[in-house]
Amino acid sequence: KATVSVLYWKMKTALLLSCLVGVVSCSRTINWYITIDGPNATQNEVNAAAVKEHLPLFSQLQLAWRPGMPETGSLAGWDNEAAVNTWLDIYKPLNIPIIPVVVNMVNGTTMHTMYKDPTGYGKQLVTIGKKYGFAGFNFDYEPQKPTDTDAEAYAGFLKAVNDILVAEGFTLSVWVASWSGALNKYGVLAGSGIQYLQDMETYGGQPMPTMLQILKTYVTTIKDATGSTAQAGVGLGPFHTTYWNATNARSFIHNATSLGVTSLDIFRLLMDGVNDWPAPYWWPILEDFMNGKI
Repeated sequence: KATVSVLYWKMKTALLLSCLVGVVSCSRTINWYITIDGPNATQNEVNAAAVKEHLPLFSQLQLAWRPGMPETGSLAGWDNEAAVNTWLDIYKPLNIPIIPVVVNMVNGTTMHTMYKDPTGYGKQLVTIGKKYGFAGFNFDYEPQKPTDTDAEAYAGFLKAVNDILVAEGFTLSVWVASWSGALNKYGVLAGSGIQYLQDMETYGGQPMPTMLQILKTYVTTIKDATGSTAQAGVGLGPFHTTYWNATNARSFIHNATSLGVTSLDIFRLLMDGVNDWPAPYWWPILEDFMNGKI
């Protein structure tokens, strides 16, 4: 663990010095979604080994642990410290900010129930964050059963929770997409002050001209609303293995950075010997992104 920590900080220091002299971008980030495979230490260790191999390319670990993000919205699962530590003890020594996913919900009615007490919810998150040393939290709200079109209400909830988190040194990020009325008013959601919006619609799978138009609309909407592209996180889905290749992945990221994008959100890292996302060609592309070469 000590060796990993020393190596990580040497690499981070090199990147920091490079950005200070203009060699690389100081502000670029890559945030990674990783599903925690329950108590399966072997799978978590394999994922962590991949992270260690490419440490400078990991700005955040957005860890999705099912008991910590139930459909009810309850945070009670985080009371089970022993269960949390079965995987946290593997990822925490990497010294990368950990951002657990605490909302993973498709039920709009349940989500709106949570809107009634954002202060209580935010304070619970602060308690959890301090207990485990988390850097922030991620919401993956995808209203489908029933649907939800009230982006203003969602943004109000986000702002109230985010204000509490920021006051205590934590961040908040959320996944968005145009297919939901609650998620597609990007300017409204960005106005909540959260760190990142993360666009699911750019994962891949659609014709590239469509993808590029989605990208442009998303980024320019946020910029027009806030005056900046800092909150415009762009999702990429290496799980679309028949869609992405070394050429179109590099080109798409170049289009994103040309629009001012500085944050990529990878869904997801999975090194299981079968899927192995991302494929090897992604690593040099992401390195070039972080180094400001794309």
